[in-house]
Amino acid sequence: MFLNKTAAQIAEMQDAADYINRALDYELPFVKEALFPHLWRFGIKCTNTSDFSIEVQGRKYASPISSLMALYPQIKGVKDTGLQEFSFDATNVLNQIEIGQEGKPLEYCKQALQKILQSFFEGRIPVHYLPDIVLKELISAFHEESNPLFDGDPSNTININAIERRFCYLANYTMHLMSHDATTTSEKQIKYYLARHLSSEKNHISLASMVLTNCGKESFREYCLSKKDLKNIFNPIIYSMITYDYIQYFFAIQELKSRSIIEFEPIWNYDPISLRMLPIEEYNTEVNTILDHWLGELPAVYEETYSKMIHNDKYHFNGKYVYSNNGERQGGMLAYVSSIVHYYQSPSLVISKDNNITDIFTEEERAAGLICISSGRSFDEFLDNKTLFYDGISCLLYNGVCKGFNFKSKPLYVHNDKVMRTGLSLFSANFLYSE
Repeated sequence: MFLNKTAAQIAEMQDAADYINRALDYELPFVKEALFPHLWRFGIKCTNTSDFSIEVQGRKYASPISSLMALYPQIKGVKDTGLQEFSFDATNVLNQIEIGQEGKPLEYCKQALQKILQSFFEGRIPVHYLPDIVLKELISAFHEESNPLFDGDPSNTININAIERRFCYLANYTMHLMSHDATTTSEKQIKYYLARHLSSEKNHISLASMVLTNCGKESFREYCLSKKDLKNIFNPIIYSMITYDYIQYFFAIQELKSRSIIEFEPIWNYDPISLRMLPIEEYNTEVNTILDHWLGELPAVYEETYSKMIHNDKYHFNGKYVYSNNGERQGGMLAYVSSIVHYYQSPSLVISKDNNITDIFTEEERAAGLICISSGRSFDEFLDNKTLFYDGISCLLYNGVCKGFNFKSKPLYVHNDKVMRTGLSLFSANFLYSE
């Protein structure tokens, strides 16, 4: 039943609901599968009212008009038009309150879809879409982070069964501390750490870092020795506590096992801080090797991921990127990569290197189709995170989908609240400047 709704307002709501449901069902089914696996379709709630007010420090503020909107899940088989007046409800998705103006349902649904896209990429790409090299890169990151807690393999070979064992030890140790009294100072510190971080709504616990930063190494090792015969199982409640990185680590382990990939070498063999401390000539040599490997293979890795996730060309990120890079150091500071990137239109994604390019437009380059130039420290973010392939395809996929929907790319919160900004701008023609 509608109160104070004209035929035009109902039509607006219908168009808005059709927009977001068509997008999720036909354009972005991989997003719906990951974030809303049991959803039939979304309905929309919308109310314009003059009775809404907010109270700040004891003072009430009201406006002649305010709008309240939300999505909600429609249940198949239940009589429901998919259009409702707004009500606060536990099933609401993406509540929005606009004070001082009448709401536009279609604009709201576009903004909601953009937020859903961000949530998908910030929650990590499902592992079954990822190529082998990306899964190995993710597990290499977990292997490196957890190495100080275990006796490292001198051969530097990663065994996926041993990695799964590590994950289960860490997950079970965490649950053990939550359900038992602490017996050492380090255990008390970890319990305090857990209590403090679990008060947040976000997935915050990075298991290996939690143990290491709270001096819990010896206590953890004693626990592992006492549980050496334990099967590789753990309480799934841990998923609500650990970071999205750690959730993805676990599923990457299972995916590699399903592909019968049991042993492999780490994808990247460098320490970001040690790398930056090298003499500048050595730094340049090492960085060039890393970047040439990454950017040389990235287009093929992106194409493989895209073809698994998206089954049309509408959201394909195309362009020809020509880059140069040079290591620099100011005073006694850590070295960094200064890069120049030229962007040309192209029917596919092409990345190549040319150390002769500059940050100045020339008539010759303009005639050759040069559109934009960017310069700065775009590569540093990727080098520091040390998951270059995963971060690269995330940026390319996210920017491609945003471009297809006419959305402006926004910073992505990845890797335990690190914000991916410059990486997005590197792979987004919208962020480059032209003359």
